[in-house]
Amino acid sequence: MAVVFPELRQFQKDSHIALREGFKAGHKNQLVMAPTGSGKSVLSMWIIHEALQKNKRAVFLCDRTALINQTSAVADKLGLTDHAIIQANHPRRDISKPFQIASVQTIAKRGYWPDADLIVVDECHRGSAAEDSAWREILEYFSSATQIGMTATPKETKEVSNIHYFGKPIYTYSLKQGIEDGFL
Repeated sequence: MAVVFPELRQFQKDSHIALREGFKAGHKNQLVMAPTGSGKSVLSMWIIHEALQKNKRAVFLCDRTALINQTSAVADKLGLTDHAIIQANHPRRDISKPFQIASVQTIAKRGYWPDADLIVVDECHRGSAAEDSAWREILEYFSSATQIGMTATPKETKEVSNIHYFGKPIYTYSLKQGIEDGFL
């Protein structure tokens, strides 16, 4: 199946450009903020597709079965079908695949550590902000990889900070703008 992406929304194009410019400027970890339902998954798959075209290995990291299933469905729909799912007892678990959709719990607790040049962290506000979390252990393991955090609601408290880890958002698409643009 050929990879077929819909026309990217303007915010997706703008955030993609901002990410590329950030990488060129030497920012290895970057944060994209956009509301739920605005198209972060499609943007993530586009970025992963580009990495795969350059023979890079990519991991989409999330923490819930629903997100793994959603991401796998989006990847399949777009034609990125040659991926594995790193989740306990899942039949598509194969760490030799160049594209992994991974459960943070399975990587942390079961020791499935795929190689990666790119890590996309879905809902990064949930666990990656805390320095003593399993998320952070995984991100530090993949410290040589480019890392992109995706979130609608970054976490910033005295104890945890997405911005401390990923840096200030390289691109922000607001809920108000998404409504005005007719996507939300």
